[in-house]
Amino acid sequence: MKFILTPQQWILADLDPIEWQFLDLLPHVASGEDFSSDCQRRLYPDPIDVPAAERPKFAELVQDWDDYVRPDLQSDFTQARDQVSRDLALALARDAGFEFEADDEDDGEEDDWEFDFDEGDEDLEEPEDWDEEDEEGEDDDGEVPTQLIVDRSSAEAWYSTLNQARLLMNEAYDLAEAEERLSWGANGPTGEMNIEPARLYLLAQYDFYTALQSILIEAMMRIRDESEEE
Repeated sequence: MKFILTPQQWILADLDPIEWQFLDLLPHVASGEDFSSDCQRRLYPDPIDVPAAERPKFAELVQDWDDYVRPDLQSDFTQARDQVSRDLALALARDAGFEFEADDEDDGEEDDWEFDFDEGDEDLEEPEDWDEEDEEGEDDDGEVPTQLIVDRSSAEAWYSTLNQARLLMNEAYDLAEAEERLSWGANGPTGEMNIEPARLYLLAQYDFYTALQSILIEAMMRIRDESEEE
């Protein structure tokens, strides 16, 4: 997969089917619908960290949090996921042959930045219980988009959605500091490691979101620096 930053857009090019699958699942994963209420609370941490006996002292603060801050966070998160869903839908439309004027805006302009990285997932297998008929984003021929074009203005929405997904996944499956993940190194898992296919899939999905989020951070910094120079 390649990440390309152009004057108007950022692009994920040369997507493998499994990379597209991870992208396609992103809004749903980030929504938290498949996670327990305890995991979902990870997105809205308690505003105070004090012993239970002292909590009554902060009742007003907690109430203000629930009344004002939490609804704003929920609204922001939902808007970010909706933007990601729209971008993915546009990628499917482009792959189906629809053309959009915005696709040609950067023609002839030099790319600002390109990053080519290998997620190490070429040899990954889907979990044995994965149902291909349930996969979203595929056409009747089983083909998936190999490119995703996103306006620069949507970078923060993608960053937010990736962060939501990673927080929920780590809370549910303990992935960030997982021994399997830390031991396989930068080049991905080896054949010698004994990891259940479903667990391997989750680790690869989490690593993919982590890598993309890191690239987006650098892209957003570049965009911010350009805006300050103008």
